[in-house]
Parts: sequence; structure tokens; C-alpha cells
Amino acid sequence: MDWDSIIKSKKNVRTKDNISIGNVAANYDNYILVIGGVINKHRYKIPKSSIESYNGSEVILNINHQDLKLFTEDFYKTNQSKSIESMFMDILIKGLGFMSGTVKIAIQDHDSLIIKSADKKNKTTCN
Repeated sequence: MDWDSIIKSKKNVRTKDNISIGNVAANYDNYILVIGGVINKHRYKIPKSSIESYNGSEVILNINHQDLKLFTEDFYKTNQSKSIESMFMDILIKGLGFMSGTVKIAIQDHDSLIIKSADKKNKTTCN
């Protein structure tokens, strides 16, 4: 699967029982991140082994929607400390994926990284 294309076009994800659960937001080695919902956003960390197929417009899972609670990703209430890489990916997913502008990361009041999004199509440059 062309994950870059799937993520850029925010392809829908559908369960085995034909329930739409959200859009692909990120691709990792062993799983994909799916974000759904407008007001109460749901985040699912879906193992790639749970993907049945991709039909060109949707990613189809081989699990029912009742099984999704096993894959719920709660970014805000976790007791585990996050690595710098994990926090950085969260910033990119939540920030540049849905808006244009600049993300600046400062450590002890020193700019460490500046990422500018040229438009809403996720074109980025790093300084």
C-alpha cells in the first residue's frame, strides 16, 4: 500500500461490519493511526495485521467495530512518559495535518526546530 498517498488524502477506514471509524492520520512500522469523530475525537492505533484490504478509496479492517476498544489510543490520559520522537509525531499529526502555518519547538527558550507548512497539502520545510 502507498501509505504516503493514503495519509495525504486522509482515506477512510471501515470495519469488517461496514462501520466507518475515521481517517488514516499516520503510518508506523507495525500499525496505523486512525482519527475519527468531530467533537469527541477517537484515536485508534490499528495493527497492520488487522488490515484486510485497500480498495482505492477505503482501508478495510478484518475486525468488527466492537473490537476497536482494544486499539483505542488515548494521547491525553496516558501514564507512560513519551519519547521525544513520539511527541514530535503527535505535533506533526495534530498540527500540520490539518492546518497551514508554522510549528516552532523551543527548548529552554532557544529555538530548536521550526517547521513551516506551505499549504494545507502537508508540504513542509525544516529549518
